[in-house]
Amino acid sequence: MAAPVMTQFLAVFACLLISIFCEKYKPIEIELQSEINGEPARIFTAEEIRKYDGSDPKKPIYMGVRGVVFDVSDGKGFYGKGSEYNALVGKDATRAVAIWSLEPDDLVPDVNDLPDFKLKMLDETFQETYMRKYPVVGYMDYLVEQKEFEKIANSKEKTISMEKKNDRNSDKTENKLQEESLQGDTQNDNLDAIKKTSDEVFKNIPQTLLAQHEEL
Repeated sequence: MAAPVMTQFLAVFACLLISIFCEKYKPIEIELQSEINGEPARIFTAEEIRKYDGSDPKKPIYMGVRGVVFDVSDGKGFYGKGSEYNALVGKDATRAVAIWSLEPDDLVPDVNDLPDFKLKMLDETFQETYMRKYPVVGYMDYLVEQKEFEKIANSKEKTISMEKKNDRNSDKTENKLQEESLQGDTQNDNLDAIKKTSDEVFKNIPQTLLAQHEEL
């Protein structure tokens, strides 16, 4: 008796572990701001942000993480020209931040092939280090395009959902009208049957009784 119980327990425990560790991680949603510090948010291309790599001491130092562009000038000791992490600036280095790498091939925004625990670590670094310490100055063009695509897709999905809802309501209305029509037909049939029965009963009443009824 104990063996089946233990087997069931292990099966439930295994399912629990799978649900915990195999559930797909959802990265933190980034909301774009149309204005930053009273000015329109800047949109950076890869070429545009390259101008802010710390080479020109008269320009601020910008760095992209998850499509958000930060002014990391206050961290000049880390990101300035000749500094240890200078390779990360003047570009969107999301992948490098996620896997703690300074390799040239990793200095890109693409993280689609990274495991969930790396994406979670990326979000933690994004929030606790960059969002907390450095001001946002704008967004990378690819993030803006992605958000616009999502907006259009969501709009289409809502339109399709509304059309389906309207179709269902229309079907319900049509079914109700059909039911009411059937009920009306049934009532008419019942009235006709009553009238026919009444006529037959009336015909079967003896004439003498009718005459007596008329005299009364």
